[in-house]
Amino acid sequence: MLEKGKLAKFILGFSVILILLFILYTLRIVFIPIILSFFMAYLLNPFVELLERKKINRAAATVSILAILLVASFFLFSSLLSVIQREISIAGEKLPSYIASLGNAILPRLKNIFMLKNMPTTIEELFIQLANYARGLSPDVISILAGGLSSAFRSTLSYVIGLLGFLIIPFYVFYILRDFGKIKTIVWRYIPPNQRHWFDVKWDEIDYVLSAFLRGQLILSVIMIVLYSISLYIIGVELSFFIGVIAGVAFLIPFMGLVVGILLGGTMALLQFQDFLHPLYVIIAFVIMQILEAYVITPKLIGQKVGLHPVVTVVSILVWGELLGMFGILIAIPLTAILKVFFKSIADNFRNSPLFDA
Repeated sequence: MLEKGKLAKFILGFSVILILLFILYTLRIVFIPIILSFFMAYLLNPFVELLERKKINRAAATVSILAILLVASFFLFSSLLSVIQREISIAGEKLPSYIASLGNAILPRLKNIFMLKNMPTTIEELFIQLANYARGLSPDVISILAGGLSSAFRSTLSYVIGLLGFLIIPFYVFYILRDFGKIKTIVWRYIPPNQRHWFDVKWDEIDYVLSAFLRGQLILSVIMIVLYSISLYIIGVELSFFIGVIAGVAFLIPFMGLVVGILLGGTMALLQFQDFLHPLYVIIAFVIMQILEAYVITPKLIGQKVGLHPVVTVVSILVWGELLGMFGILIAIPLTAILKVFFKSIADNFRNSPLFDA
């Protein structure tokens, strides 16, 4: 049994954590850019510390690292955008004919299957019917749409605040990175002296798990962008690089790269080739990439440092997404990995306690 004093501290600490989570969720539009900035600063901190060991001032080291990152990002995104722009330009010219051809092939079959007399048989007829339907909407439907637009305009201020938060992420990163050591020192002041060794040990464990996850996911994301793009290019799908980049970025959220890649790649393959064989090739390619990542790339290049079972990963995303929405999905895996450190400590204490042998 816990002593009354320890129980009171535990309840107080747990209550503080719940209050902080509630505040973070309530003000998530403001805090999401700050949390992203913290993760970026956390990843860049080792490079700044390396320059500090070379006798370079912390502020100067921070500016140097951020300048290198911004220049490298500029050239990288310029190269990516030029390729993507070329792909979109070529596909944009062909896409209307793909849609028209596919629609003209499918609509007559649907009409015959469902025995619908008034169903259009061409895309042109479908668009005409939709336009006539839109003109015939009742005032009630129009008022509902107007209400939706009004609600959207009322929330515009929130979106503007969120956008401003993302635009000033570089400033957040600079100040967090410059004062990283000071932040840790301030936090340590509020930890009881007799508990600091325990917190030091836990911080080292969290640092190991969290850094491994964040750096591992970034490396995996880049690898998957290359693999997705090459596989789609081999199949012959247009916008292969564009889809590969989107799927690779989505891979930062576990399993989302697979879902996004199959949806976008399969849809493009269906429009382009107008058969079910090429979308099937896309599905097979992405499943192979997922298996390759899980059983070859991650174990060999990254290692299982986070140590979360795939089932735990999926459940954590679903649970935190249900509790906190997109904000929860964003922090699900890092937060679960951190909680695992504390749950492991609790489990070890329980196994070493008299209750375990009772």
